[in-house]
Amino acid sequence: MKERDSKPATSRVDVSEVLGVLHDVSNALTVILGWVGAARAPSAPRDLVDDALSVIERRARMARDMAREALGAEGVEVDGLARMQAVDGIVAELLKALSQEATKGNVSLRVERRGPNVTILQAAAATQVLTNLLLNAIAFSPDSSTVTLDVDTSRGTANFRVSDEGPGIESSRRATLFSGGASTRPGGAGVGLRHAHALASACGGSLAIVDAHPPGAHFELGWPCMQGTPLPVRPSLRRLPLFAGRTFVVCDDDHDVAELLSTGLEARGADVVIASTGSALLNVLREHKQIDAVLLDRSPVAEQLVPVVDALASHPSRPAVLVITGAAEGLGVELASVRSLMLRKPFEMGDVIEGLAVVLGGTTDGPMSK
Repeated sequence: MKERDSKPATSRVDVSEVLGVLHDVSNALTVILGWVGAARAPSAPRDLVDDALSVIERRARMARDMAREALGAEGVEVDGLARMQAVDGIVAELLKALSQEATKGNVSLRVERRGPNVTILQAAAATQVLTNLLLNAIAFSPDSSTVTLDVDTSRGTANFRVSDEGPGIESSRRATLFSGGASTRPGGAGVGLRHAHALASACGGSLAIVDAHPPGAHFELGWPCMQGTPLPVRPSLRRLPLFAGRTFVVCDDDHDVAELLSTGLEARGADVVIASTGSALLNVLREHKQIDAVLLDRSPVAEQLVPVVDALASHPSRPAVLVITGAAEGLGVELASVRSLMLRKPFEMGDVIEGLAVVLGGTTDGPMSK
């Protein structure tokens, strides 16, 4: 069995896009933390706790799916939100999700609606952009002021205007506002509006600063309705369907490592089953007739290594084994009956991908156990 040394993986993701995704994940976490604080208050009523759990779950799923997309996954639906949703549903979710941030800022959220309740596609992306605009508006709003979300669907498109009563945007900054740069928002990174503008354009919409009566800033997001020309599918940042149709089993008793491996592999098209113990792995091997590879940490199977290796060797699909461990002494002999390759901890995700490609192909630049 050949040992692979760990080395840094080479990134092929556009850095500016990744920063934009991280910004939107940060927005989702801001919403989540606001509701966590409200739910943990000693006097929080049961219905508020229920609302908090609902918002936390939804925003956590959105954050997870944004992160998965940044890793290279295809679009993932969140309760149908990624594909389509009625405008009124989007607005209601935004008002509830951002109510805690508005309360902390002593700001009122107000909605003005005109036109029918149309359905839009790529609703998750629209929600990301609107969340960014509304959080910015709340952050720049003075005490006891109002942030207004004006929704007009009477002209065949969904137009969302976000207005605040803050200091507004200096004329010298308007021309470069969507191209990035230093942020004037406390704690801001200067990538939010750039990413929001790019995301709206990628989905067939538009984002612009609009002139309106002062005070404050006014942004308008245009989004085509479902009844119009279909929106282009929002592209993922990186598509690497290297393992489409493959089934992998991750056997590791470290929950974080198992989740990292699962997310990275699913992002590249694989179906992944997690087993945290030797007994769980044996059950998976009995229940699944087609397994392409097992990513195996030694510690959870240490007491059952012989039956595990026997089960791997006799499995109908003869799965390959990528051993990911910090203590591999003796494993070359123990795994002699299966195709295997060893990767020492610590490792990068790129090392795992490369190791799987080698062990699944059955060739390497040195001896590999058969």
